[in-house]
Amino acid sequence: YDRVLLAFTFEPSVAGQVCSANIVREQLIALNNILFSLKKPPEMTVLESMFVFTIQDFNTKEEDFDLDHEIKELLSHAKASLLSIRDFNRNVPLTLILRCVTRDVLLVPETIGGGEDWFVLYREYWTEHTDGQFIDYTRARQQQELLESFRYFLKTDKLRELEYVDSSINSNKIYVSKAFTLSFLLTFYSSVFLPDINKILRPILIDGEFYKREHRTQFTESYNDLMRLEDDIIQFDMSLSPDGDYGKRFALANSDVVSLPGKRRKILMITDETDKIVQKIIETTQNAIKNMLNILVALIRKDASGQYEILANMSKFTGKDDLNININEQTVLYKTNKAVLFMKNITEAIQKFQKTLQILEEIETIKE
Repeated sequence: YDRVLLAFTFEPSVAGQVCSANIVREQLIALNNILFSLKKPPEMTVLESMFVFTIQDFNTKEEDFDLDHEIKELLSHAKASLLSIRDFNRNVPLTLILRCVTRDVLLVPETIGGGEDWFVLYREYWTEHTDGQFIDYTRARQQQELLESFRYFLKTDKLRELEYVDSSINSNKIYVSKAFTLSFLLTFYSSVFLPDINKILRPILIDGEFYKREHRTQFTESYNDLMRLEDDIIQFDMSLSPDGDYGKRFALANSDVVSLPGKRRKILMITDETDKIVQKIIETTQNAIKNMLNILVALIRKDASGQYEILANMSKFTGKDDLNININEQTVLYKTNKAVLFMKNITEAIQKFQKTLQILEEIETIKE
C-alpha cells in the first residue's frame, strides 16, 4: 500500500500528514474488505508455503544460504505484522471512515475468498515453475545447437547479450519471447553487416546513379533500415530498464498486491506491447534484406542488349569508365581485377543476406 502512504503530505495547519480520502478511496475499500475477511490469523502451513514463493527470489545457491534461518526470520516478521494489523483494526474505524467518504451509512465490508484454495494455487505455481524451467532448458539447448551451426558465419562463438531483454519464463524481468532473435541480429550487425556488407553497399549509395527513382528509393530506405538496426535494438533494450517506460510500468504492475488478476493483466499488456515492437524490428530487417537482395541481384544482371539494368554508371564500379587510348597491359589487368572483385563482393553480399534470412527462418522454428 505504498500508494496510500505516498498520498499523504505534510500540512502545517494541522502539524501532521494529511490526505484526501477520495484519492485513496479504492485502496481503502480493498483494505477494509481484506481485513474483514481475515477472521483468524493464517495457519502456519500457509505462511510457510507463502515464504517458499518469496525465497525463490533469493540466491539459494550461495553456500552460506540457510533456508531454516530465512524461514524463521520471515515467520518473525509475519508475527510482528499480524500484531500491527490487529492494533490497526483496534484503533482505526476504517468502515466508519469509508461510510463518510462514500456518503453511504449502510456500507459494510465484503468477504473476499481465496485463502481457502491456497493449496491449489501452491500446486499450480510449482507446476508452472517446473514446466517453465524445462521449457527454458530445452530452448537454450536448441539455441546453442543452432549457434554452433552458424558461428562461422558470425565469426564468433557467442551472441551479443542485451542487458534487460530476457527470454527466461521464470525471470523477474520482462519476458521477451524473441530475445534470441534480437541477439542474433545485433551480432549480425556488428560482425557481418558493418565490416563486410556495408563497405560494399556504401559506395553504391553515395556514387550510384540508378536508372529508376524507385530503385534508388528502395535501396536507400533498405540501407537506412539496416543501419538503424543496432540503435533500434539497444533503444528497445533500454526501454525495459528500471528507468525505461516499460521497466517503470512493469515495476508498478509487480507492486500491485490488491488484485492478482489485475496484476497479471497489466503484465500481459506490457509483454504484448513489447512483443509487437520486437516483431516490427525483425520484420523491418527481413524486408530490408529482401529488398536489398532484389536490388543486388538485378545489379549484376544484364538485359537483352547487354546493358546493366540498375546502375547507369556501372562502369564506375567495374573500372571501365576511365579507359583511354594509352592503355597498356598492366592497366587492363588492373581494371579487369577491379571488375572481378566488384562482382565477387556483390555476390558475397547476396550470399550473406541469403544466409541471414535462412538463419532467421531456422530460429523461428524454435519455440521462443
